[in-house]
Amino acid sequence: MRKQLRPKAQPGRPDGFSRANTRWILALVVVFAPCICFAQGRTPAGQPTAAPVEPKELSDFLSIVLGADGAVGVDANNPRRHTFFGGIKLGLPMTVKGKPPDDVLRTVTLDLGYDRMQSRGGFSGELSMMLPMGRFPRPHTEGANYIRIYVEPGAGYRAGGGDFGAYASARAMLVLFSEKRLTGLNSPPCPFVEIQHRFPVTSPRRGDTRIVIGFIAASCNHCGE
Repeated sequence: MRKQLRPKAQPGRPDGFSRANTRWILALVVVFAPCICFAQGRTPAGQPTAAPVEPKELSDFLSIVLGADGAVGVDANNPRRHTFFGGIKLGLPMTVKGKPPDDVLRTVTLDLGYDRMQSRGGFSGELSMMLPMGRFPRPHTEGANYIRIYVEPGAGYRAGGGDFGAYASARAMLVLFSEKRLTGLNSPPCPFVEIQHRFPVTSPRRGDTRIVIGFIAASCNHCGE
């Protein structure tokens, strides 16, 4: 019988190396690989997470305002009589505090119109500032409608029949806005309702109160830049 020769050991590889050792190595890799991946995917404890970004306010001031409106009301004379008004509204932003880029801007409007008081007609012009007071509800989508509330202190002059003359005014305006209305080029105009009281300088108690209804085409802040 021929003598079977035993294969010689390969240099650099110990004779005790076997398939059992290979299986142990594979088992360790399978066990620890998911742990390594999980550790790499976690955010370090000392690293702050990004804070949620608040949506940008588009109507705290407006780049441009173009509108038309009409009003009915009553005066404070004796006897009280109905008043009527029709006019246009123009608005542009103006810096009220600070310097760019940290300046604060607000919309200043010019109202021009014809009114009738005590059976006498007259023309009036008024400058006022739209100060944002809040919005409801907070919009969550581009097409969602919300009501923006402004208060509008102002001053103007009425020329014509009667002794009205120079006056101060106090207004509150509610406008129906949406981000789509403020940013779209072909967006429909925005309806608004405004309550106004005028105080004549010569006789503050002889003013008038009226409800104004109209539409404005408005562009959001910085939209026209």
